[in-house]
Amino acid sequence: MKPFEKKVLKWIETSSLIKDGENKVLLAVSGGPDSTALFHSFLSLRKKLKIEIGVAHFNHKLRKESDADAEFVRKMCKEVRFHYGELKEKRHRGISPEEWARIKRYEFLKNVAEKEGYSLIATAHTLDDQVETVLMRILRGTGIDGLNGILPRAGNVIRPLLCVWRKDVLKYLKDIKASYRIDETNLDTKIPRNFIRLNVIPEMEKHFPNLKNAIVNLWMSSLGITDMARLVSERILFERNGDYIMDLKFFKELDIFCRRWLLKIALEKISGEPVSSSRVIDLLLSLFS
Repeated sequence: MKPFEKKVLKWIETSSLIKDGENKVLLAVSGGPDSTALFHSFLSLRKKLKIEIGVAHFNHKLRKESDADAEFVRKMCKEVRFHYGELKEKRHRGISPEEWARIKRYEFLKNVAEKEGYSLIATAHTLDDQVETVLMRILRGTGIDGLNGILPRAGNVIRPLLCVWRKDVLKYLKDIKASYRIDETNLDTKIPRNFIRLNVIPEMEKHFPNLKNAIVNLWMSSLGITDMARLVSERILFERNGDYIMDLKFFKELDIFCRRWLLKIALEKISGEPVSSSRVIDLLLSLFS
């Protein structure tokens, strides 16, 4: 087993990414270095993890090389099932081509997983992606939830490579002599994420060499704080005979920041959906005060 694979395996186990009974994993593979490393590492680890894997490739049709990318991935899948989808629907107004493609890709992955009986969907986000995401949210303005960045597991979507850097990915692919595809749109600095990766981060690292590690530490601290807040929210809001009951006495003893945050968590628990409207939270706070 390669050192890269050992690191991925340890991350999967310590983060409980794959739970008992989840024995069929769908890998999202674009053909780029990250997802190619995801594919080869899972191909090596599948017996150890006691799982069956399949590959899904979504053709965004955004580049002239897109069809060649799909063919590259299809040829990799000699030992596993290959699921193919492509972008056919017209983009809605007000949504960038990249965001539209991302939305449709996740729709495709979830449809394949549901139809074919996959327990989990694995994407190839790395620590570099995490740094870019957290930094971008800070620059745009975010709360503590935003610092959670890309979650190791969200529902049935797992991120097994959130323990490695892109340089680790490239070294692994070189070690196993695996080829991969290059997406030239990743060099387009008109796209905010690319601008942050190619311009902002390198410039900041000139003055703050430990920048990436510092952001990763911030992300992990945020995850810990959020987990603790969710435990506290269970003390404030609990279910009884199908009804939700709130402990207002305990709730009112908290400061306004904690009340806002815990109320947001409570609303998400009840609705099962993310709550982003501060107006709704402010209205409820005024009712409880």
